[in-house]
Amino acid sequence: MTQSPNQPKRLSSSRRVVAPLRYTPRTDLSAWEKEVESETAEYFASNRKALFSKYRKIFGNIIDRNNAQELYRPYARNRESRQKLSLATHEPAGALADEFYQRMVKLKCTEARNIVLFNAGGQGSGKTTSLRFSGKAEQAFIVMDGTMQDYEKSCRNIDMALSNGKQVHINYVYCPFEKAIQNIIRRATDVRNGRVVNVKRAAKGHFQALENIFKIEKSYRNNPSVTFGVIDNSYDEPKVSSLAELKSHRYPSIDALMQRGYPCVDAYFTSSQASDPSLTGKLHQLLQGKSI
Repeated sequence: MTQSPNQPKRLSSSRRVVAPLRYTPRTDLSAWEKEVESETAEYFASNRKALFSKYRKIFGNIIDRNNAQELYRPYARNRESRQKLSLATHEPAGALADEFYQRMVKLKCTEARNIVLFNAGGQGSGKTTSLRFSGKAEQAFIVMDGTMQDYEKSCRNIDMALSNGKQVHINYVYCPFEKAIQNIIRRATDVRNGRVVNVKRAAKGHFQALENIFKIEKSYRNNPSVTFGVIDNSYDEPKVSSLAELKSHRYPSIDALMQRGYPCVDAYFTSSQASDPSLTGKLHQLLQGKSI
């Protein structure tokens, strides 16, 4: 593949055969986004070792596909580049983060920090900022900061931690969908961030993450090495909740959430666009799932 002018130079110039990055290409990308996706995957695959060291230095024990995206320089240039390339770099970054997890979970650790903490919950729920309420963050050897919306993958990661002698704590963060959408918009306009999650993807994440937490609890309820915690982020300050209370927040369907999400985006732009120049028409399109 001819290297794009936007693609960073490889960290190693030696010629060698490298294993391709294992990811499923997205089907909802435009032609140029597909090219970016392929370039991102090729860059990550060609520089695994150096990128793993770089990642550990920058992000420590927190594994997150959003952090992995930052390793691709065309994405990480500024807020606008993150907005534009969020979807195109999403799957390769997730695959790279998975590889980092598979490496880190095999490392030995002290008994005092023998916990793999999995963050769970829909996008924009405030999972990262709610970590301080989990009671387990300081003891975590690894923090897997994701949604846990993929049941099979979540179980594989849990089993991998257990088979490597780790304890597992799952920290589910609930946030009302409309509030999460507002958080997503604010993050997309943050000059230090810019990452975009469109309404359809957010609806899918919130619905699946919430349904899966109950399936995961059922699968591991008899395993004393797996514990659960719930944080309710409905309020100004997060509050400790429970799985029993969480059941009252279940959603009817992904489509129902989408029907709530689109008007929320439109209302936010209508009320704030005149006073906030970062709320551009292009960002509005991206949040609606349209390519620019």
